[in-house]
Amino acid sequence: MIRKGGAESGGGCPEKPAKRASAMKNLAVEAILQATAEVFSTRGENASMAEIAEVSGVARATLYRYFPNRERLLDSLMESALFDLKNGICQADIGSVELYEVVARFTRVLFNLSSKYIYLARSNIAKERIDEFKLAVKPVLERFESAQQDGLIRQDIPADICFGFYLGVTRSASRMLLEGDELLEDKVTQVTKFVLGALLSSSIV
Repeated sequence: MIRKGGAESGGGCPEKPAKRASAMKNLAVEAILQATAEVFSTRGENASMAEIAEVSGVARATLYRYFPNRERLLDSLMESALFDLKNGICQADIGSVELYEVVARFTRVLFNLSSKYIYLARSNIAKERIDEFKLAVKPVLERFESAQQDGLIRQDIPADICFGFYLGVTRSASRMLLEGDELLEDKVTQVTKFVLGALLSSSIV
C-alpha cells in the first residue's frame, strides 16, 4: 500500500467538462477505474471483467451499467489517467522552480497516479494516446532541454533520451511502491537523487 504525502497546488489548470466531472465524482466509477488500473498493472490486460468488479467492490451488473464493454472501460481509464497526468503537471507548477524541484515534483505527480501511470506507460497503447501522453509531459521535457542548454545536464546524450531514462526509472519505482509499503516522499527523494546523479553534468556533480 502506498502512503502518500502532500502535493503542491496551483491555479489555472483545465477542468473536466461538467458532464464528465459529474460522472467522475461517482464513487463507483472512480473505484472501477482505479481497480482496472491496479488489476492490469499486476495481472496484465487479460484480466477479466469479473476480476475488475471484484477488486473494485461492485457487482458485475454495476460494472456493466457504467461500462457496457471492455473497450469503453479501457478508453475511460486512459482518458482519466491522461487527465490526472495533465492536471498534476499543471498543479505542480514546474515552470517556477529549479531543476531538482522540477524532477521531484514531477516524480510526485507520477507516483500519485500510482497504477494509472503504469497503465499509461505500457508499450502497446494506441498511437493517438501516445501522442497525448507526449503532449501532456512536454512541459517537463522542455525543462530537461532547457537544463541541457544551460549546461546543467550532460551534453553527450540528447535531452529526450535523458527524459526517457527518467520515465523508465519512475515506472520501475512506481511498481516498487505498489508492491511494498514505502513512504511516497522517501521514494520521491530516492528517485530524484538517482536520476540527477546520473544526468547532471560532471561539472555540476
